[in-house]
Amino acid sequence: EVVFLSVILIGIPITLASLILLLFPRFRATKLPGFGFGAMAGLLMILLGTSHADQLKRAHNRDAKQYCETLIPRIDDYFAMHGDYPNTISDIVPEEVPPSSVYLKRQYYRKGTNGFSFSWVDSPKFPLCSGVACYSSQSKLWDFCADWGSLKE
Repeated sequence: EVVFLSVILIGIPITLASLILLLFPRFRATKLPGFGFGAMAGLLMILLGTSHADQLKRAHNRDAKQYCETLIPRIDDYFAMHGDYPNTISDIVPEEVPPSSVYLKRQYYRKGTNGFSFSWVDSPKFPLCSGVACYSSQSKLWDFCADWGSLKE
């Protein structure tokens, strides 16, 4: 959305200004119209790349969610056997079986007093397009606070 809005609010006016500058012979020989067209071309290239980046982000989040959903029955079984939730995921899954999603490389499981939760942040270093996914064992619901929504195919 940010790139799309920048194309509309910045790119189109810059392109129009460049076209107007081309009408005047005095500015035709300068580099000003070229900068305007270059800026618009750059914004369009970024706009074309955001679709692929969004698909990649959705795929990683979908993988993370599916992996966590496979852990829920194991965690419930652990609770039934021990009367408490596991302290870490490595208590129920061998460490040599790493999660497939890049979002699950850091701590994503949290043990609580009355349940457990999964959560991760995608794109944490780029706040304009980052989102958060959370699962609570108490509500048994996923909460997706992000631009990738419900991760539908």
